[in-house]
Amino acid sequence: MKEIVLYDVYVTFMGEKELFSDGHETLEEARELIKEEKKNHNGPPILFNIEKRTKTVEESGDKLIALVERNGWERETWRWWVTEEFYKNNKNTFDKIEQLFSRVGTVNQQIGSTKFYLDKTPRDKNGIDFEAGGYLLFNTLIGENETLDTDYISALAQSEQEDLFREFYKGGIRKLFKEGENNVLR
Repeated sequence: MKEIVLYDVYVTFMGEKELFSDGHETLEEARELIKEEKKNHNGPPILFNIEKRTKTVEESGDKLIALVERNGWERETWRWWVTEEFYKNNKNTFDKIEQLFSRVGTVNQQIGSTKFYLDKTPRDKNGIDFEAGGYLLFNTLIGENETLDTDYISALAQSEQEDLFREFYKGGIRKLFKEGENNVLR
């Protein structure tokens, strides 16, 4: 058993407090999120606060890497997790995905900004809450019968920034994967 410290970022917008992004492993990561969000915000006033919590987990040894959508409109952060082994075995394709995310950049949506990125910090599977959610589940584990859709990813390379944003927005990251027979997600 291991006790881990996590930082959750909450936003108060128009009098309502909502979870904005959960499970940050460092205070600096949570602060950077707020700093970037405030820089890109030009709507009604919002208030951010960080709450620290501890969680006791039994380490599984299964390390996961996340593809992340920080959605400024919904004020939520969603992660699609793959095993570290899957990431390493498909590193070239993940490099292409990371380049696509970089081309999208940070998109200002009046009340918040949306950004897509690859979080390469390995996290223990048992330390991730796969049940919590808002508009979408905050954390989704990519299934063991899935693989990267390399044809779709290659086709996206020809897309304009706005088209990429529309493809990835509100869970579109999920389309980067397809069910397959020869995969290494276990």
